[in-house]
Amino acid sequence: EQRATAVRFSLRGGTTTVHRARHPFLALVRRERFDDALVAAAVAAGATFVDGVTVTSLAEEETVVLETS
Repeated sequence: EQRATAVRFSLRGGTTTVHRARHPFLALVRRERFDDALVAAAVAAGATFVDGVTVTSLAEEETVVLETS
């Protein structure tokens, strides 16, 4: 994980604007580690994790219902 205290913006290579802050305002995380942590937290909270499927619909009523392929 890395934290940023500055960010640079430009549009199509034009004028660049830099925003700097005294304290970190942005965190960059490794996606694989972040996804693993989300899965672990969901499973610990009672969710069932199924890898390798595609979610085709999601309905939230009294409970959440996912349809997969």
